[in-house]
Amino acid sequence: MIIKKLYTIIFSLAAVFLFLLQACVNNELEELEAREKKIIGDYLALNPEFTKTEGGIYILEDRTGNGLTPAVDEWIFVNFVGRYLEDSTIRETTYDSLKSEWPASDGFENYLYGPSKILYGYSMPGLNEAVSLMKEGGKATFIIPGDKANYDYRPLLYEIELIRVVKDIKALDDSALFQYIDKKGFLDTAIVDTTVWVRLDETINNDSIVNGDTVFMRFEGRLIDGFGDSVVDNRIFNSNLNDEAPLKFVYPSKVISGKILGNKIPEGLVTALRYIKRGKGSVIIRYPRAFKEAGYVHEKENYIIVPKFQSVVYDIEVTQIISPPGN
Repeated sequence: MIIKKLYTIIFSLAAVFLFLLQACVNNELEELEAREKKIIGDYLALNPEFTKTEGGIYILEDRTGNGLTPAVDEWIFVNFVGRYLEDSTIRETTYDSLKSEWPASDGFENYLYGPSKILYGYSMPGLNEAVSLMKEGGKATFIIPGDKANYDYRPLLYEIELIRVVKDIKALDDSALFQYIDKKGFLDTAIVDTTVWVRLDETINNDSIVNGDTVFMRFEGRLIDGFGDSVVDNRIFNSNLNDEAPLKFVYPSKVISGKILGNKIPEGLVTALRYIKRGKGSVIIRYPRAFKEAGYVHEKENYIIVPKFQSVVYDIEVTQIISPPGN
């Protein structure tokens, strides 16, 4: 009987505790919701040009586009800066000019600034809706409440420029690649058909690289971008030109010292090195033998360094080749 009464008391106290806990949680959520509404309301009072959409975000069109509007599973190229509405702190951006204002940028080595290549339809709900209201060439600013963003009652302000909509991303990369090959004079330099091209700029001697050789190499890797009116190669994704010492590795790919993405020589570059010898050259690599369909994402911070379906070019200098003893 006594035990039964004890259980009754314990369960009653537990119920009271849970009720009080739930009440505290509800009060806290109500306070957060009220705070968010005030942040958005204060901003709109100063910026009344915004229009609320049926989906619950707010839009201010800065420039009207006249191209395509993306559908789910199509690819888009966008520039953007996302800020927290309450204090204008940058959450993320593609603009190199803003990295000094972005608190996280110091820890993002090799972060890829410039237009992002994104498979549309899989971002936060507010961003998906925002882009759905745009056309190629357009630029707009959006207020995205927390329930359309990170569910943290922290509304966001995003400035988005929709540069291009692409239905077949592989075809776009191939088009840019072959335009680049023609432009740079690589047409007759393929060493693996439609995958790897090599141009020798300077050869010091005829020492070829073979398995087991220790190789010292300087390099700069750049993306071959075709999102604009012309093909460009001005985005560096990996370089050791400013490092104190060159990359040192045992051919084909055992890195001894120095830094290269993933601590691994890309497959197409391994193949090309047999033709570079000691000296300087450039290597163009189509995406299947570079970073493949997945591209390259930072191992810890999960930001993109090389986009998916991305062909690349390396300028390299092999400064020294040391054969193993007995060779």
